[in-house]
Amino acid sequence: MSGSLVSVVIPCYNYGNFLPEAIASIENQTYSNWEIVIADDGSKEETLKVVAKYESHPKIKILYLENGGPSRARNLAINAANGKYILPLDADDYISPTYLEQAVQLLDSNPKLGIVYCEADFFGEQTGRWDLPEYKFPNVLLDNCIFVTSFFRREDWATVNGFDESFEEWEDYDFWLKLIDLDREVYRIPEILFHYRKGHVSRSVRTNLDFLPVFARLIKNHRKLYSENTLFFIEKILRQREDLMEEIHELKVKIVAHEKTQDAILRSKEFRIGYYLLHFFSLMKNRIKSLVFPSSGKISKTGELKNEYKS
Repeated sequence: MSGSLVSVVIPCYNYGNFLPEAIASIENQTYSNWEIVIADDGSKEETLKVVAKYESHPKIKILYLENGGPSRARNLAINAANGKYILPLDADDYISPTYLEQAVQLLDSNPKLGIVYCEADFFGEQTGRWDLPEYKFPNVLLDNCIFVTSFFRREDWATVNGFDESFEEWEDYDFWLKLIDLDREVYRIPEILFHYRKGHVSRSVRTNLDFLPVFARLIKNHRKLYSENTLFFIEKILRQREDLMEEIHELKVKIVAHEKTQDAILRSKEFRIGYYLLHFFSLMKNRIKSLVFPSSGKISKTGELKNEYKS
């Protein structure tokens, strides 16, 4: 086998029914110099039976762990890996056949390149393109656009001490910022090569408010990156304020136009005629009722005849 070895690390927690599809997508790669390290993160017996089927596979290594979360599972898998390049892949996702080949060519040709990823789509209960903005610095400091199934160098992983296992969410975002802080370049392959499963229970089902404490911690961890780009954030806020003021102005214009239209309608000859016709028909309706439904003939407390009509 020629070319740099790629280690695909797969943390697996009770996803035994999805795991074969993920592994098959590696076996079907056009690039052959790869290994897989499965880190079973304390799965139940059903998944363990699936994982055990790969114990005799010549290119698959399996770690059986106590449950400790995906960051710990990835770190232990990478520590046990031999590859020059690392690709994390969740057990419920899969990749297209040329992803490894294209990424290795890019990483081999540019030693400054530290992160290689691609375009992606959804499959499962939800399908369609995953519309993520292309990587651009410093925009990435506000919104992560790099999913975890992206390539990086094992030596860079060691330099930044891997994934921060204390993160319950956004551990990949934190990791990418560590590599960016090493002045590593980032490249997105302009092709859909990663396929992300949607439709089952996932850590991703969260609201933006849930992530505010995590984002605050992210800023604290990468204070240098964020402080050096303070001007960018100020400009971003000012632009958002200008956009908001413009939207408010447009809304005011629409309200004034609506009020003018409404006032014009109320003052129009057609509206006045229609109003009087409606009033006339209402009077006629009441008159017809009085003719069709005679008095009930009830006597009031004063002894006078009281007319009551059924509606």
